[in-house]
Amino acid sequence: MNIQWKQSLFALVYGFCHVVSTQAWSEFTPSVTGQATAGEITLTGRNHQQVLETDGLGLGIGFSYITMEDKRWSVFADYGEQDAEETWNPPSRAKIRHDEQYIAVGASYAWEDWWTTAQWQQTSIDLTYQGPPGSIAKISEETTEKNFSLELGKDWYWDDWGYSLGGGFNYQDSHAELYERGIIADEILAITNSKLNSDGIDLLLVQQLSYFYPMAEEAALSPMLSLAYQHNISGDLTSFNRTTARTRNGTVRTTQSRQESQLEEDNELSLGVGLSFIYANWLASISYGQPLLNTPKDGVLQLSINYQFSSN
Repeated sequence: MNIQWKQSLFALVYGFCHVVSTQAWSEFTPSVTGQATAGEITLTGRNHQQVLETDGLGLGIGFSYITMEDKRWSVFADYGEQDAEETWNPPSRAKIRHDEQYIAVGASYAWEDWWTTAQWQQTSIDLTYQGPPGSIAKISEETTEKNFSLELGKDWYWDDWGYSLGGGFNYQDSHAELYERGIIADEILAITNSKLNSDGIDLLLVQQLSYFYPMAEEAALSPMLSLAYQHNISGDLTSFNRTTARTRNGTVRTTQSRQESQLEEDNELSLGVGLSFIYANWLASISYGQPLLNTPKDGVLQLSINYQFSSN
C-alpha cells in the first residue's frame, strides 16, 4: 500500500482588524491569544480513502506600538499543534496517526486605512501507518514545510460596515521523506526510501466584509464573511526513490530513480465565515473555512480568545 495524503490549503482568513481598530489603543500594547482548532484531513491509499478528524491547540503573543502620527507597528509569534489517530480501513485493524506542529513569526505596519504584513512559518508533519496485528507493513512520512508571505491591503468603512481587500504572494519550500516496508508479490519483502522536494510561489487575493454591532458600553458583536483566492504561478518538484527487495531464497534486488518536473498550475478558492465578540480588552472569535475548488474539501473550525493588556 502506498498512502498519499493531502491537507487542503486553507487560505488565510483575516482577523477582525476593523473591530480591533475601534478599541482604545495605548502607545505600547502587548496581547496574548489562545486558540483551539478542529478539522479534517483526507488520506488516500490504493484501495481506500479515509478522513481523519484532527484537533489542536495554539498560543500566540503580540506587541503593538502606535506613533504620534497614528501609525501602528506590530510583531507577533504563534505556536500550535494538531494530532489525530484512528483505525485505517476498520476491518483491517491497521492504525494511522497524524501529528503536526507549527511556529510562525511576523510583523505588520498600518497607516491610515492601509496595512502590510510579512510572515514566516515552519510546519512539521509526521504521518505513520502501522499494519494490522501480526503484519510487518509500515509506512512513515516526515514533512517539513517553510512558508514566507508578504501582503498589502486597504480597509474601507461605511457607518458600521467594514470591507478589506488584500493581495500578495506566498513562497513555499517543502521537504518530505517516506519509508515504506511491506510484502509484495511472491512473498518478497520490499523496503522503499523516498525523498520529495518542492518549492513554488503562489499569488494571494483576500477580501472580507464585516459588520460592527454595538451591544452595550465596551461590548459589541461582529460577523464576518471572507473569500480568498490562491493561484500557483511557478514551482519545481524533485523526487528520488530507492527500493530494496529480498526474496525467500535470499536474492536482493535494488532499484532507484530520480525525476524532476514543473509543478502544475493550481487554483484554490476558500470561503470563510466568523463571528467575534468584544468586551473591554477581550476578543473572542469563532470562524470556519472551507475550500471550494479542489478535492478533498477539508474544512477548518477555529475558536480563539485574545486579551489585550493596557499600559499605564
